[in-house]
Amino acid sequence: MCHKSDPETKGKSESVVKYVKSNFLNQRPFINDEILNAECLAWLKRTANGQVNGTTKRIPAEEFLIEKTHLGPLRPIALEWLAYNPYHVRKDNLITWKGNRYSVPEGTYKGQQTRVWVKVEEGYLGIYNEQKTGHAIVPLTK
Repeated sequence: MCHKSDPETKGKSESVVKYVKSNFLNQRPFINDEILNAECLAWLKRTANGQVNGTTKRIPAEEFLIEKTHLGPLRPIALEWLAYNPYHVRKDNLITWKGNRYSVPEGTYKGQQTRVWVKVEEGYLGIYNEQKTGHAIVPLTK
């Protein structure tokens, strides 16, 4: 998985796609999904994962067997945070929400990229720090 706004990891992900397109899919006739999947798995076994990698000088299939013991389950994404919106914190420790200014705790501002997460909760404005721990509940002004 590539990280958001990180060109280095994005490039690595795109390189894999480019590798498969140019080495497996290039000039290959498409018949149906089942045949394509079977051909792809066979190609992965003999070519992509079965030969010595030019950069690492190791066979990917053998390296995966070693690394597999260190892999853990993929943690679920906390979907409840999708309801929160990021807001930039100003130098004076204020955020602007719907034309009103709300203060955040002193010392929250750590530079131009400082953000807090905001959500309306039962008539109050919940303001959370970027780690989404601790919060300030502010009554909404009418």
